[in-house]
Amino acid sequence: MAGASNLKWCEPCSRDGENQPAESWCSDCVEPLCVECAKFHRKGKITANHKTIPILEAEKLDSSILDISESCHIHDDQKLSFFCVQHDKICCAFCLRESHNACKDVKSIEQASKGVKMGTAIGDLQRRISEFSLMIGKILDVCKNNLSSISDQKDEFKGKLINFRKELSTYLDELEQEIYTKLDVCDKECTSEIEKKIKDLTIGQNKSASRQTAIETLKNMLPKQEYLQQSKL
Repeated sequence: MAGASNLKWCEPCSRDGENQPAESWCSDCVEPLCVECAKFHRKGKITANHKTIPILEAEKLDSSILDISESCHIHDDQKLSFFCVQHDKICCAFCLRESHNACKDVKSIEQASKGVKMGTAIGDLQRRISEFSLMIGKILDVCKNNLSSISDQKDEFKGKLINFRKELSTYLDELEQEIYTKLDVCDKECTSEIEKKIKDLTIGQNKSASRQTAIETLKNMLPKQEYLQQSKL
């Protein structure tokens, strides 16, 4: 079975190792046929009643339609000829006898499909498909808008992040400069205070040394006895 995926070449000829261009499509066999195979198809006793359409028309149809076989998938040699309304299912004569014998509303395919193109069901189906397509279009628009919104939000967030980094960098620079300034002031104040204390201590030290020298000089100038008396005092 070729299916709808390859309509270019005749399927019977391909099985025989030949490549012949297809000119028609058999919906019963679900395969494309060349000119010669289509002739034999119409002449064959089993395939004489198979329905075929030009390959150009088949190419325009949806693949799901082309892949629908008119032969029963349970009884390969039987054609799908009946429609069970109760089970909403098409079947062959054998299936009808085996599985739908008790069903009350069974019609032939021809009866079930009669007037379907002009019926309200097909019109309702077309309306629903149209509404469904419109709904899909709206959903697509929403998805596209959301996608665009996500992109815009991403760009906005990146912009905010860049600005935040700039502001943070500026703040850190100002904070660093402020800290350096305070450190310089503190350094000057502490240095000045320490230098003042060193100066005061140095003066005190010099005064103490001068006094010590004066005492030593005075001691040498006084008589020893008087010095001893002064020491006792």
